[in-house]
Amino acid sequence: MESMNVDDVSASFSNLGVSSAIENIQAIPQEFAPPSTSLGQEQHPSTATFLSLPWLPKWHIYAHLHSRDCIALSSTCREMYSFNTLTYRHLQFLPPNSLFSLARTVHRLAEVLACSPHYAQAVRTLHIVGWNAADIPDGCSHEMVYTCLDEGVTAILENASHIYWLTLDFELTKAIHYFPKTFATLVRVRTIRTLRLATFLALTHIAENNPLPERNPDEASPAYEQVSLRVCNGGWLPVMMRDPRNLRWFGFTVLVEPQIPGDTNWAMTLHRVTEAATELETLVLENGEGFDAVALGLMLHSGFDRGVLRKLRSFSVNTNTLSLSSLRQLFCGFSRSSVTHLRIVINHYGTWLRDISPQYLSDLAKLVPDLEEISLDQFGMLKVTPLPGDLTAWGEGFRAFRKLRRIVFASMFVVDLCHPKPVDDDEGDYEEGEGEGTAVDEDPGMDVDGGGGEGDEGYETEELINGGAPEDTLGSNLVVLAVWADKFLDDHLRMLLPFAEIWFVDPRFPGRTAAGFNQKVMEGEGGRAEHMIYYPLLKRNGWWWDERDPIPLD
Repeated sequence: MESMNVDDVSASFSNLGVSSAIENIQAIPQEFAPPSTSLGQEQHPSTATFLSLPWLPKWHIYAHLHSRDCIALSSTCREMYSFNTLTYRHLQFLPPNSLFSLARTVHRLAEVLACSPHYAQAVRTLHIVGWNAADIPDGCSHEMVYTCLDEGVTAILENASHIYWLTLDFELTKAIHYFPKTFATLVRVRTIRTLRLATFLALTHIAENNPLPERNPDEASPAYEQVSLRVCNGGWLPVMMRDPRNLRWFGFTVLVEPQIPGDTNWAMTLHRVTEAATELETLVLENGEGFDAVALGLMLHSGFDRGVLRKLRSFSVNTNTLSLSSLRQLFCGFSRSSVTHLRIVINHYGTWLRDISPQYLSDLAKLVPDLEEISLDQFGMLKVTPLPGDLTAWGEGFRAFRKLRRIVFASMFVVDLCHPKPVDDDEGDYEEGEGEGTAVDEDPGMDVDGGGGEGDEGYETEELINGGAPEDTLGSNLVVLAVWADKFLDDHLRMLLPFAEIWFVDPRFPGRTAAGFNQKVMEGEGGRAEHMIYYPLLKRNGWWWDERDPIPLD
């Protein structure tokens, strides 16, 4: 290949549409601030003044610059040129983009890193998020573009020996992708701590060429601490996860289509995790049909019995094959666990789990007695559907958990916050609550209206942005949600401390959170305790099961 001038490459790289996002690790200490000038002194930019700054302030200045500005500043003088490598620390290829544009820019970046080892050594994170897989120009084929992108990512991984975070997320393309060289290279990488792969067809031949070996005690283990895999079944999976000794957060989604009939690689992968992931704290499993609850229950039971999963505190399961009997088999070993946070998806595309009823909670209270948080969620619901059965029975089921602090519901079990509530939509369910709406609004500590209060501040869903849910609609729906929560706490749940919070989740909202309420218990007429929501709507930055950006348990 023809030799490349590094300065020319850097200039070209600044025009590739690549974002540079250096994390702001700490604020600039006061003692490093440049000397102030008097009010009467004429102020003007000075290269000499900037060069006289200590290294740390200059580093933070570069950390907040776009890649183009970083390169421009580095080119002002020889002394600043060494900071040019900061442009390559944190690289992002974000939407809107096309598969072709990604392939072109990633390939050029790979050439830069191959020709400039000091730039390659500076790379710490690489985030590629695909958006459009259909925009392929004439003269190119999908196969050519895929090969180019696959080879580009592979070259970056081979040269960037200090990379610790890799995201390849093509979920927005609504397609399954195949990067054989990238996946084969990942098996050999030992530095990546955070890995996210979305909508990929995993390799099938690698397992045949690389049968699962015994762990070599002298071999450096993979650095994986947080891994999210949204992939199709394939032999690559158990090879990839054969040594999960450092794993702390694992999200595993086996895509339904296309699947290989009789493929048990998901089971091999989870079996390896349950027998070796001694640091695992969170396990998030999602597969509409593929997970066998009985087999999974036996694996987890073994992991708890042998103490491998002694640090596991949070567990999320999303499978539409769960029934009351398989629920008991899945959680049969959890009484030996340290699990305190549990999420179960109980409605898939408007269909409830088989046998769903408050009996689920009664059985779970016996199987997982130390729960502090339980989330009943949904996936793919388009129409509001109330919880089946009597709410008082659901309240009784929740009261069986003696340590429960927080209950989380999908907001679609109550109201679709982004659309006006139809006049005849379950009117009877809210008839009593409508009469209590005034009392809720009169509480000086409660703010649920849509008039710019603290409660709905910052909500920006795609539908809101597109005008699908005007502010008054959102505000009135939040009132409906608040009335439902208030009525549920006082008429059906009636739990005392340590219970304190009720939340409603919705994936269309920031942090997947529609609203949250604290509970307040006061003495009412005749000495009867009154349970009510208190203070304005609460918000969160996310949840522990969120595969893109999970937050710590609380």
